[in-house]
Amino acid sequence: MSTALTDTSKLNLSFKKVLGKAQTSNTKEVSNEGIGSNISIGASTIFGYEPPTPASSSYYTILGGVAEMVKLVATPMAGTKDSNGRYQAFALSLPTDYQVSSSNPNKGTGFYVNGQVLNETTGTLQIIPPSFGANYTALVYHTSSSPTQIPALDARDWVLDYFNGIFFQQDPPSDSDENPAYVNAFIYIGDYAETRLTGSGGAPGGSTTEVQFNNASSFGGSSNLTFNGTTLTGSYTGSLAQLTTLSASFVNFAPISGTMAGLGSYLALDSSNNVILATGDGSTTSPAGANTQLQFNNAGSFGASANLTYNSSTDLVALSGTMAISASNNTVVPFRIDNAQSAAKGPILFTTGSRGSDGAAVQSVGIGTDDPQYALDVRGHISIGSMGGAYIMVHNDPDTHIRFGSAGSDSIRFTAGNINFLEVDENGRDWIVFNSASADVDFQVRTQANTASLYVEGSTDRVGIGTSAPTHTLTTAGNTHLSGGLVHKHTTVAANYTASASDYVLGVTTTPVSIELNASSFAGGQVLLVKDESGTAAVASTITLAPPGGQTIDGAATATLESPYGAVFVYTNGSNWFIY
Repeated sequence: MSTALTDTSKLNLSFKKVLGKAQTSNTKEVSNEGIGSNISIGASTIFGYEPPTPASSSYYTILGGVAEMVKLVATPMAGTKDSNGRYQAFALSLPTDYQVSSSNPNKGTGFYVNGQVLNETTGTLQIIPPSFGANYTALVYHTSSSPTQIPALDARDWVLDYFNGIFFQQDPPSDSDENPAYVNAFIYIGDYAETRLTGSGGAPGGSTTEVQFNNASSFGGSSNLTFNGTTLTGSYTGSLAQLTTLSASFVNFAPISGTMAGLGSYLALDSSNNVILATGDGSTTSPAGANTQLQFNNAGSFGASANLTYNSSTDLVALSGTMAISASNNTVVPFRIDNAQSAAKGPILFTTGSRGSDGAAVQSVGIGTDDPQYALDVRGHISIGSMGGAYIMVHNDPDTHIRFGSAGSDSIRFTAGNINFLEVDENGRDWIVFNSASADVDFQVRTQANTASLYVEGSTDRVGIGTSAPTHTLTTAGNTHLSGGLVHKHTTVAANYTASASDYVLGVTTTPVSIELNASSFAGGQVLLVKDESGTAAVASTITLAPPGGQTIDGAATATLESPYGAVFVYTNGSNWFIY
């Protein structure tokens, strides 16, 4: 009866294989093995293109035409449960909406279809491993309560096979909801080495003799450019600006038939639009107008006008009159003035009829940009008006505007409906004023959880903190924290006294004395502190707290303070008084 391979044999076989040697003996080191070996890999599973350095990407982003970011679905594999009945292996597959969401030009063909399981493609559909860049590291998530990434050093000890898309966890979690749900990774979508080596990336495009070009990642051909092994023949339609470079030591025009012009001849077009050599310079008449006047077609003859000139010494084109520029559709650029000093700064002026960032068709003007997103798009600083009189306002609504220099050179005023809501002034005063005209305007500061974290009520001169309905000069809704000292109003009482709502500490310096407390003059919940500061209070020399008729203190008509340096706190509910 044979026994299984020992762990030593297994390790030697694997180790020597990776280093390109055959295993002949467990007693031999790698350097002592003389027979070569290697891992057999088919060209059909070797990347034909180097994946580019990855960056942070969103789903279905394609890098370099070979790498696509996808959200792979993880599905438990049958027969992979451990002794506790927990799944250890999960197969990754393309999402069920891949063909709708992906921008892969090959989607819907081959293995690029909805729900395709990676390991069923035998390496034709692979995950790009992090050996091509750290950002290619796949990120695994479970959805126990919310999407949560499974860390690389998680206690489950997991491994992802990038070649076949199988996720293995040695110690599955006890909560099956923490099993992997999906993996964010880049898949390889380019040609493999087999295609690159054999040139079988696609059949030649077009017809026989047509020169090949990249036509949306496939071979393409055109009858406009052919080569029969001897002669390159082609035709070109477009502007010379599109033909950016034509370089050669010389161009030799050989006659095919007929006579040719000699030395000093000119290039010309014949009746078939062929370039030919011709005698003469092709001119039919002398320039029209006076010196520097630009030429134009005037009923089949050269015409000129003093209203349109060009001075070669100053490099100046002068126009006196109206220039009209129009475009046939909203994608054509009707007008552009480039920055001669630096192309990187964008054009000086650019107009277009393209769509803005809000999707609306606009007549856009760009300053410093050739991609205006709004009716006016300025990339740089803007200077308007003059000191003391520059406005930005709504069309046909002059009482709503921003005014610069309203109170001098260093001031800004924001006005809506002819009310000056906000003014910033550094013209000697250095202040920010809300409602500088003292109108009935409320001031409101909102936070995430409170629509009135700070509220100033213009009609009542009240301030609310945490409330939009202040009932007093300052009303606070909620707890108040002071990080510094608190100073209360102190009133000296040396004779009979009637307390008012503005009082808080009543310091009595002479006894006996009577203090009238009229609850109707106070707000419910208001507090008073009465203190014998003289130390002379006694049974025969009391401090008497006396509400007016009908009001009580703790149910009594009066209350007395008879102890030297004694004190009492009282509060009112708006009708009577209470001691606490």
